[in-house]
Amino acid sequence: MNTFRILILAAAAALISPLTRAAVSEYNNSSCCNKVVVVKQYNFYNSVLQNCPTFEVTISCGSSLSISDYYESDQYHTFELRNETQYTYTVAASCAPSVTISSTTLKAPISQRTRIGVGEVVTVTVSPASASTWYVTSGVGTLSNPSSGQVTLTAGDTASTNLTVTATVNGSNYSKTFTVVAPSGVFAERQNSTGVFHQWGQPSAGMKLWLYVLPDDVNFENVYIQEGCSDVVANGYFLYQNNNPTYAHTPGAWNKVSYQPIAGKGSVFSNDTAQGGSDNHTPYITGNFTWTIPYSYKVGASGTERGPFTSVNQTKSITSTGAMTVTKGAASVTTQLNDPTTSY
Repeated sequence: MNTFRILILAAAAALISPLTRAAVSEYNNSSCCNKVVVVKQYNFYNSVLQNCPTFEVTISCGSSLSISDYYESDQYHTFELRNETQYTYTVAASCAPSVTISSTTLKAPISQRTRIGVGEVVTVTVSPASASTWYVTSGVGTLSNPSSGQVTLTAGDTASTNLTVTATVNGSNYSKTFTVVAPSGVFAERQNSTGVFHQWGQPSAGMKLWLYVLPDDVNFENVYIQEGCSDVVANGYFLYQNNNPTYAHTPGAWNKVSYQPIAGKGSVFSNDTAQGGSDNHTPYITGNFTWTIPYSYKVGASGTERGPFTSVNQTKSITSTGAMTVTKGAASVTTQLNDPTTSY
């Protein structure tokens, strides 16, 4: 029986292009039934394969034997080919499938990220494309529209550090793991293009706001946000409103988050108004009024309510001269008692 033993090196070492084989040594081993044992070393690192995390190596000896498998790029592998008549063999290497992802919802520049928002939709691709079976092997997510080398993943509605999608290709598994993040904060920004609300001779102030949901590095396009209930905490001039249900903050509408997050702000979900006034009783004395407004989210219009995930203070305060300041988060507006009447 003729025995050929081949040592395969698939390492990111010297660049050899096109694919070649470099003989390290060839020798006769008389202890092996007096047959020739050929030992060769191969380097499959070339311009085509240099970025491959793994190689698909095929070794054939005529028509009687073919071995194909996947190997990490820094490992040695030994094969023993036995054949009575064949004395030649061929070795070929190609880039083994690798799993890549691209976002279908978040615009440039970050399309290959694995940190995604609850409810976010991404496309997961195995490349080169081939017949694949797709699974969610950990975490919560749904797969749809599978094709030979691609599937659409929709993240679940809760945070997770291990949402893993696996493609089975020719009996081998290739996985991609995602971190899913939920809404974590709300940022309020005054709309500078709009006016200020005030009624001359009456303590009053108001402003238009954009409300953003954080964080700013994922897409929450499928998320809805709602402001919840808040009792009043008040003192001084507004003491009569303290804990009075008439002045409590009531739940707002569910607002859909916009398509594109803005760095440092997040994704817009509300064109909001923050406004405060009084019954204009005198004398004016200092006083403060606060709502601590909770925020909840859900994925999809009919999704399960989650939260509250954060809260934001909305306040109004008055001075002894009748000047009023209204705040929401970090945004604020102040008017004087005798400022002219203005509106948004």
